[in-house]
Amino acid sequence: LYLRGRHTMTSFPAKGRFLANRAVQYFEQAIEKDSNYAIAYAGIADTLLAVDRNMGAAAAPTTFPRAKAAAEKAAELDPMLSEAQSALASVRAREYAWQDAERGFRRAIELNSNNALARLGLGASVLVEQGRFEEGLEEAGRAEALDPLSPYVNTEFGRALLMAGHFEEAVDQLRRAIALDPSRTTPYTLMGRALYLQGKTAEALTVFEDSSERGVPPGGPVWQACAEVRAGRRDRALGVLQKQLGAGMQARDLAHTYACLGDADHALEYLEISFEERDGGLAQILQAPELAWMRSNPRFAALRQKLNLAP
Repeated sequence: LYLRGRHTMTSFPAKGRFLANRAVQYFEQAIEKDSNYAIAYAGIADTLLAVDRNMGAAAAPTTFPRAKAAAEKAAELDPMLSEAQSALASVRAREYAWQDAERGFRRAIELNSNNALARLGLGASVLVEQGRFEEGLEEAGRAEALDPLSPYVNTEFGRALLMAGHFEEAVDQLRRAIALDPSRTTPYTLMGRALYLQGKTAEALTVFEDSSERGVPPGGPVWQACAEVRAGRRDRALGVLQKQLGAGMQARDLAHTYACLGDADHALEYLEISFEERDGGLAQILQAPELAWMRSNPRFAALRQKLNLAP
């Protein structure tokens, strides 16, 4: 039952967000058979954290509290379980308690040096998001070496490379992720970003079109406006914005688009809404290369400070 839960989550969210509910059900059935089965609680925590991260404000308000409770239960039942320490560290990262999260992931790795998700969490979710790029890439790279056939691990390693400014390497990495599972939209979006950040806007727009054919939200790829602006097509970027507003896109996605349009006031307005909504992906957004031009803005700096990030 535990393995079924983990296997089900390999297709989340590409093949439907309902899969997370199914995965949780498998983990809960395992716990029904053994109430002390710590690793199943860790599975629930990881699953709910993935929902929280991917759905942001659209996730049920109980999602993160349930994830935290499950992670704490796993660690209570078996403090020597690597997966339990990793889940708890992911919770602390979600709470922007970066030092606690780093200690937790390192403890998980100490308990099991082959825990790819712990290495990925340390590298991509803690070190890279704090701007400690080289350390973060080293750990994310180790995660990919441990689990080279995981589309998720390959995608997140590609994201880490992009965040660190290694755009060409990110494109290569994301092509590997797509080859492993062409149904996922995230690698296409990330690859489009890595391309336009190199000035390859025509290629980026082609990638976004490919992504659109694979069922992205009605507002289109969330970073498409950046490619349109960089291609000198501001009118099309404004069209993307109107679609996103009409589709009720999340605050963080609207913040992306306004930032790409050079509208700092509206971008900050939606970033602040995202903070109030406790969006799990906010730290990642504030570290995005596309928003680097806003670093000197006092409101942007204040928001980073609230997340315990360096200015």
